[in-house]
Amino acid sequence: DHAVKAKVIAENPCKHIDKPKIDTPEKTALEAEAVRTLLVALNPAEYMECGVLLATTLGLRRGEVVGLSWDDVNFNELTVSVRHTYDDDGNLNPPKTKTSNRILPMSETVRDALKARYDAQLAYLKLYGQQHLTKNPITGDFEIGPEAPVISDRFGNRIHPAGLGRWWYKHRAAFGLPDCTLHQLRHTFLTLAAKQGVHPSVMQKLAGHSTARITMEVYTHANMDDKRAAMQSLQSVFTQ
Repeated sequence: DHAVKAKVIAENPCKHIDKPKIDTPEKTALEAEAVRTLLVALNPAEYMECGVLLATTLGLRRGEVVGLSWDDVNFNELTVSVRHTYDDDGNLNPPKTKTSNRILPMSETVRDALKARYDAQLAYLKLYGQQHLTKNPITGDFEIGPEAPVISDRFGNRIHPAGLGRWWYKHRAAFGLPDCTLHQLRHTFLTLAAKQGVHPSVMQKLAGHSTARITMEVYTHANMDDKRAAMQSLQSVFTQ
């Protein structure tokens, strides 16, 4: 359309293309009890399990999970900055939209998980990936470099996003979730936030949605039970 206005082309050829049909089923969210059971079963010291935990507790996309570096984790401020996404071609890129670039508060669950992951990764890198380590100038102790990925193998290599998805597909039944997709964990994060009464505009910022429309759809769906209860309470007014 911009090219048409600039008279670069006479007509937008995309106007003659049929929009694709939505043929994927609506994702369902896990119940809170299932999430609690999953978080207890996950071992955040293990890189793949830590990745699943972050997807669940921060609502991250898979590319955002494996795109995290330790420079994005601030234990002092208790924040996690989502500043990159790791694509299927192995490139670490900025998020596609401005709203996807966000800073998330770190809950106690996330803090404890990331500390366990840091300690486990540090031990592995001392043996297999010393190029990812730096020395503290004051104490002389080894530390993980700021650009090292949070979710990495024992050698410090960043994990392919599809690899995280395959791992979850292979092991999800062991966690009692044989039909749950990795993206469904992000959907669960938003749904549970909605059920806790988090405002849609705040949910949009937590999720990194480009528009509020998607967030509102989740919010409306998740709060239907509350709306039914409110409507039922009004029923007594209508019938008296």
